[in-house]
Amino acid sequence: MSKNSKGKKTNPRDIPATQADVNRAKKAAYNQAIDTCWAVIMNVMHDKYGFGKDRMKRLWGQIGKLSDEVTEGRVKVNDIKRTLLEECGISIEDAQNWS
Repeated sequence: MSKNSKGKKTNPRDIPATQADVNRAKKAAYNQAIDTCWAVIMNVMHDKYGFGKDRMKRLWGQIGKLSDEVTEGRVKVNDIKRTLLEECGISIEDAQNWS
């Protein structure tokens, strides 16, 4: 630990965070949130809808494929949302009101 001008150790809480520290914390929180969401979704698919290992792997593969298409700019999220609304009558923005 560094010492201040009076020879005392500096409390780590008194050291300001750098932008890199903030970015690391944001990325860690984002990854944890995504992992939590997927754990919940996959558990419901297994527990309530009977998805076993093979169906879960196929589902995960299709999700990965579509995610890659979004990341690469070949598919837009707004188009996915519009399709869900037109074909299923559901709006992601209204998800809290589905139950």
